[in-house]
Formats: sequence, structure tokens, C-alpha cells
Amino acid sequence: MMNFRPVRLVACLLALTTGVTVAAQSQAPTFRSGVVLVTVDVAVFDGDGRAVPGLDAGAFEVRLNGRPQPIKVVSYLEARGELTTATPAPKAPARPAWDGRPGRQTVTNAGIVDPRAAVGEDRVFVILIDNLSIPSSRGHRLFLAAQKFVSGLPPGDPIAVVHTSDPSRPVGPTLNRDVIIKALSEIRGSAVDLSSVQVQGQADADGPAGPVGIHQALEIDHGVAQALKNAIAQACFAGDTREVDAQVLDVLIAQNQCAGRVTRDARIVAAQTKQIRTNQVSAIAGVIAAMGAADGIRHLVILSDGIAVGRATESLNPVAEAAARAGVQVSVLMEDHDMSLGDESRSPNVVAGTDPAIQRLDNGAPSRRLEDQRMLREGLQAVTGVVGGQFYRVVGDPAPFFERVRTASAAVYRLGIELPAGLTAGQSMTVDAQVKRPGVSVFVNRHAFVPAPAPAVPPKIVTTDDMLKAAVSAGEEHGAVPLHTATLLRRAPGGSGHVEVTLQVEVPASGTPVRGPLAVMFGVVPMRDGRPASGAAMTSGRQVIAAAGPSGAFQSSFAIPVAPGVYHLRVAVADAEGALGAIATDLDANLPTLGPFQGSDLLVAWVDANGQPRLIALDPIPAAATGVRAELELYPPADGVRIDDVQVEISVTKAGDAEALDERLVTPRNTNGVWRAATEFSSDMLGEGRYTLRARVTVGDTVVGSALATFVR
Repeated sequence: MMNFRPVRLVACLLALTTGVTVAAQSQAPTFRSGVVLVTVDVAVFDGDGRAVPGLDAGAFEVRLNGRPQPIKVVSYLEARGELTTATPAPKAPARPAWDGRPGRQTVTNAGIVDPRAAVGEDRVFVILIDNLSIPSSRGHRLFLAAQKFVSGLPPGDPIAVVHTSDPSRPVGPTLNRDVIIKALSEIRGSAVDLSSVQVQGQADADGPAGPVGIHQALEIDHGVAQALKNAIAQACFAGDTREVDAQVLDVLIAQNQCAGRVTRDARIVAAQTKQIRTNQVSAIAGVIAAMGAADGIRHLVILSDGIAVGRATESLNPVAEAAARAGVQVSVLMEDHDMSLGDESRSPNVVAGTDPAIQRLDNGAPSRRLEDQRMLREGLQAVTGVVGGQFYRVVGDPAPFFERVRTASAAVYRLGIELPAGLTAGQSMTVDAQVKRPGVSVFVNRHAFVPAPAPAVPPKIVTTDDMLKAAVSAGEEHGAVPLHTATLLRRAPGGSGHVEVTLQVEVPASGTPVRGPLAVMFGVVPMRDGRPASGAAMTSGRQVIAAAGPSGAFQSSFAIPVAPGVYHLRVAVADAEGALGAIATDLDANLPTLGPFQGSDLLVAWVDANGQPRLIALDPIPAAATGVRAELELYPPADGVRIDDVQVEISVTKAGDAEALDERLVTPRNTNGVWRAATEFSSDMLGEGRYTLRARVTVGDTVVGSALATFVR
């Protein structure tokens, strides 16, 4: 699984300020499987624009350089927020209600989702606003729809906004929708109307004189003589082409002031158009290249009013190369212009009162704008084609088109394709992909690059201990193996001032039997400022539980000496098949204060048939128990308290009852400086149910504190 972090893309986008070129980008990842594979992302949609899941390698046919190649690896990546299958979100460990100290509660991993289950991929959006093509009077509906699109995305999708006029200053990526919506609300187009260059011609009142069109200017700059003749005839001779055709073009330009001005203005419009195109291409290629360094699903949304490609299709090579290396999905949205003239082609016009043979080209401003708009749209479609993206011609309300973008970004197939023989690293390839299923649409980048051979890496053997260490080191929580833990606190022997934490671990008998033996590992890390202390040493231990007990549960316990304080306790267990259960929880390892004493937890043990007590921290006691023993340890101060002034009342009460079943008054006995008060309750008086044990400590006539514990019969 890939894990995206927004800061990674921030760094990539900011790298654009340093002039990163497409050629400097790293190659697409490869699958290390004995042969060199190239990664190809293929998007497959049904007739409603939804991603089609469940395809295997046999459903695809991929051609590299025109030759079908074997597909070795197929991965279906779904955006986490758009999962088609309901996957429960990971939950915190269950914490049963408890009326005692925090260190004495039972903690389970009930509700923890097995991390090995599919939980989806990270997805990042970058919205590239091509304000170099959008005039200030246009784009408002598109920008407003983009704000609604952003507000409706799943909260885990990072988003960034970039402008073609200054791609070095992105907003985001961020999960903060307000930041992105604010950026989108402040956008204004800054496109210059290059067709506004006015030619002062010699046309009569009937002639449709006006500016040189952008498409017309590019054709003239490309050396299309007829385009220049038409422009001169229109501007200088009222559309009459006979004068232009009768002279050598260069002579006409040199001798006729109007013709010279048309030529000059056409060159100016062409130069400005090409510079804008260069900036657009550079911004698009740079953002695509930067996004290639992010993980998961990467989707670029381009909002544009077009790009003037014309005959210069080679100008899109940087975009094609960046897309081939990056593996980025692209959606392009262009708001439809008002094509009110109906026919985008130029038509002849005959001026009244003149010889009908005199052709006057109706190439005035409306027709030229239609021609320009068509060229700009076709250029944007060409960009979409080279990146294997989807082009949306937005008609009416843009919202449905943005919804299609969200749907299109929900999933992608990532294929590992075996390379044709004879190719070298860095060589470009053509790519074509088809799916053997009717009624689907397939989108794939049309180019890819041969990756460098990956160094031979011996397979890493992951042992059970490796998995346990990883889970404990990271404080992970796993739910594949049911796990219960509980702790008891008492003073550690030896006068060291440490606390002994008795940790009991149980894998209970469950509906799905757990196959032993089990390996158990724990780790204890000091807490600082409410979180595990960075760099602090971890106290850890490991045991193997060979077999389950008579009840079908696997049980283990650890005695852990620690200095008083607050810790992060981590416990992990692995069964014989490598499935994991793990818990991470806070542990208060400070002994409770009971008046002048420090005390232990109320220690509970079940008594076996031989009269031997067996300490438990977990609530259930076995059916074979003949009794329940409760013991409280008191650690007296150096002086000032007499043992015969201290009494401990120990009672047992069934849950829901107001009165105790039994209560005993116990005088502590001194054992090597530890005052112990203990008593035993027979199982004969205990029916099935939950019970509370309470030890109330009095000094003289004053109650100074109490300790609680529970057990289940």
C-alpha cells in the first residue's frame, strides 16, 4: 500500500521554482521480478463514467511500439474516499467502563480492522488554472463549480491549486478545504486578447476590415503564403484578392504601407501567441512532473480556455514526456464558447454592385474568432491526447462535469508490462491499451520510457519476530488475532524504588480457532508531554505460548520492573500462520496513595484444587477455581504508623446488588517491610456473574483510601 503525505508533493511543487526540467525527473517505478517491467496506468470506465473493477491481466491487451507485450502484474488502485466496497474504518481499542485506577483495566483489540485488508489508496488533486488563456470576463462559473467540487471531496484527499502564469507559487497541497476554496474564489483570468491588434487598412465601408486572427497569424508565421495574401486582401483591398494575386507578395509588402502593417502585426501576434503557448506547456509539464513524485492516485484537473498549438504539434513534446514519466491522470475542462454563427468555416461574400467574380473573403472578426476558438479547443484536445486524459467540453452547468472528474479519479489499473527486446534505458515507446470487454472506455498515456534495470535485490525473508518487532516499535494496532491484556501494579522487590507491572496477555477462544504456538512480545516506552518520548529506550520482552489451556484460550504473563511514571504499553501476538494481534495503550505506573501509605493494586488470585493461589489481572476466573483470594500490599512510611492501628476491610459484591455478599476485617501482617492484608472467598458463595472486590483502609478511626478490582465467575 502506498501512503501519501501532502508535504512530499509540496516539496515537489515548490521545486518548480528552481527550474526543474522534465528530463530531470526520475523514471517511473518498476516491478522487481527478474525481468525489467514498465509501469503503465490504465483507466477503464463503463458507459456511465464509473471505474470498472475486477479486471485481471487477461482482460487487457497492451502494445508497446505496436507489439503486444505480456502483462506480469496487475494492481487495482482505488481512492480511499471512493471505495466501492464497504470497508470499516480502523477503530480504537475497546475500553470497558471501569471504576478503578487506569492501570487495572482490561484492554482489548476488539474492533481493530486487520491492516492487511484493503483500505484504499491515497489520492491527491492538483487544479491547474490556465489563467494565461482565460480572460477576466470568463471562467466565473467554472471557478465556482470548482469550489463546490473541492468542498464535496472526501476529507482525506489533499488538494493544490496552481496557475500557469506563476506555477512556482502553488496553494497547498492541503487538507484544509477553506484554503483551497479561498484561492479558487480569488482567481481572475489574465489572458490578453491577441486578436485586438487593429490594422488600419484601405477597405471600403462594405469591407469587413478588422484585426488579424490568432490562427491566421500562426499560419502566416509558419510560412503559409495564402494566409498572408488573404489577410492583406481583407484588410487592405476590401477582400478583393485580384490586386494581391497580381503582384509579387514581397514587392506588395514593401510598397504598400497597409500590406506591410498587416505582415508586421501578424508577426507580433504570432510571437506573443507562441510565448504564451511556451509558458502554458512549461507549466503543465512542470506540474505533471512534480506530481509524479507523489504516491497513490494523482489527478491533475486543468481548467483552460485553450492553447494555440496549430501546426506546431512538436511544442507539446515536454508535456508528453512528463506524462510518460509521471503516471498522472489528467482531466481537462474547457467552457464552451458561444458559436453563434453556426458555421465555423469561412464563406465567400459578394459585395453588392460589383463583379460577382470578385471574391471577397468573409473573414471578419466573428469568423476569425470562431476559427481561433476552434484552434484553441483542438490544441487543448491535443494536450489531452498526449497525456491519455479526458477532455470535457463544458456546456451549461459545469457541476456535472466536475462530478465526472471525481468519478474518473476513483480508481486506476497499474500494470507491469514486460518490455520488448532490444530497448535501452531511457528510450521512448508508444503505448496502446485495450480491454476485452464491450461498452467500456480505456484511457492510457500514449508514451512511456524504458526504465533503468533495477539492481538485483535478494528477497527479504520476514520472520514472525520481524513482524512483532515492527508492530511493537511502531505502536501498531492489529485485529487479525483477538487479544486481551491487563496489568497489575505492586512495588518491585529489592528496595530499588521501582514498580513491578504484572502484564497478563490472553488470546481468548473465539469463533475462528487460533493455531498455536503463539509468539508474544511487549514493549514499554516512557511518555513525555502526552506522547511516547522520542529516542527513549524501550523495555521489552518475548515469550512463546506453546498451546492453549483447557478453556481454549492462550495465556501468558510478564513481570516488568519500571521506574514510577506514565508509559506507552505495546503488546503484539502472532499465530502460527503469521496473523497479528496488537494493542497500544497508555499505562500509569504510579502506585496509588492510601493515606500515609503507597499501595499495590488490589491483587486478585484464583485458588486451585491444591489450595494454591494463581494471580490474575484479566477478569475471568476458571471454572475449576475453589475460591477467590484478594490481597492488598501497603508500603508504610519510615515512621509514624503502627501496624496494629491499621485495619483493611475487604468485601465482595455482585454487580447490581446494593449489599455486599461478604466482608472481612483484616489486620495486615508485616513481611519484610511490606504490610499485607489478604482474605479468601469460597467459590460456593459465588454464582455466575461479575463481582467487585473492595479493600477499604482505615488508620485508627479514619478511612484513608480504598482499592478496587473486578472478576467474572
